[in-house]
Amino acid sequence: MTQSSLFDASQRKLIFRVAKQMRNVGYLWAAAAILGLVLDSIDLIKYLGQVNPINVIDIFKKSIEDRDFFNLFDSIVKQPFYVLIGIVTIRTSLYFQAIAAQEGSDIENLIQGLVELGKVLSWLLTYAVIFITILWLRILLF
Repeated sequence: MTQSSLFDASQRKLIFRVAKQMRNVGYLWAAAAILGLVLDSIDLIKYLGQVNPINVIDIFKKSIEDRDFFNLFDSIVKQPFYVLIGIVTIRTSLYFQAIAAQEGSDIENLIQGLVELGKVLSWLLTYAVIFITILWLRILLF
């Protein structure tokens, strides 16, 4: 038995369906994050137009007092993480698609897919820590 025949036909169909769903989720996740980042950047430009751009202290004071700015800043910080999660999810799906298509060694593709999945989980953990930190800052500042 060779390594390339690790899974039977029905298992490969299941792996292909999961890989396709992972790819679609990755694309949608990244696209939503990019769109959110663009819209948040436009809102930030509008917000900064309301304060004196030369007076940095004025911007800082207004941002601390203004919950909308804090929410906007929070969103802008999170969007790049969402983009990275989407990209890594897409990359993960490629390894599972290779298993389903019997391209290369199943075990190598499975291990690489798990490595990429581990990256997604690491990014999600990092995001969770940042999100909790931002929530604590909101509690402390407001």
